[in-house]
Amino acid sequence: MAHRFVKHGRLMHVVCLAVLAITLIATPGCRDDVNVVRIAGEKFTMELALTEDQISEGMAWRESFPDQGGMLFVFPDMQVRRFWMKNCLIDMDVIFLDGRGIVTAMHEMKAEPLQRDDETLTQYESRLKLYSSRTPAQFAIELEAGSIDRLGVQPEDRIEMDLEGLKALVQ
Repeated sequence: MAHRFVKHGRLMHVVCLAVLAITLIATPGCRDDVNVVRIAGEKFTMELALTEDQISEGMAWRESFPDQGGMLFVFPDMQVRRFWMKNCLIDMDVIFLDGRGIVTAMHEMKAEPLQRDDETLTQYESRLKLYSSRTPAQFAIELEAGSIDRLGVQPEDRIEMDLEGLKALVQ
C-alpha cells in the first residue's frame, strides 16, 4: 500500500511541476523579450526593444502588428526622445512615458515613402518627420494605428506595467 502511495505521490509531483512550467511559459511577465502592459484596461503583449540595435530597428519593415500586441522601448535613463518612421511600412501610434509610466506625449505616425534610388541616406533621414516625447521619457510604446483614439489615451494617464522589472533589464 505504501508503495502505491509513493508512486502516486511522484506522479502528482511531476504533474504539479508540469503545470507550474506551463504557467510560467504561458504567462509573460517581465522577461527580456516580451512584457504585458495594460492600457485603458486592455491587456497588450509587447515585444521589448532594449538594445541599441533593437531600438534602432523598431517596427521597421513590418507589415502588421500582432493582435493586442505592439513594441515597448525601454531606455536606461530619462531624456527627451524623438522617433521617426525610417523604413516603416505601416502607420502606427506612439505613446511616450516617463519613468513612472505616465504618458508624456503621444502621436499618430504616418508611414513615409522609403528611401529613393536617387536619394542618399542623409537626404532620406533628413526628410523624415520627428515625433517628440516633449519632456523626458524612459519608455515608448508603439501600437497599431488608431489605438490612441480607440483607447482614449490622454497625457498624464498611467500605463500599468512592471516598471522596476523593465528598468532592471537595461541597467
